[in-house]
Amino acid sequence: MLNVTSVEQIREAQRLAIDSSRLKIPMLFGFDVIQGYQTMFPIPLAEAAS
Repeated sequence: MLNVTSVEQIREAQRLAIDSSRLKIPMLFGFDVIQGYQTMFPIPLAEAAS
């Protein structure tokens, strides 16, 4: 899911996924910090390469 950044949005999306699915499988959320989600220094890739 794109642009789901606040706790309230994540909880609502998770609630919809759990309540609407037959198997009740929760969703996983992640943020692509290397490709520009949010600038953070040093990036983990640079740390791993050093």
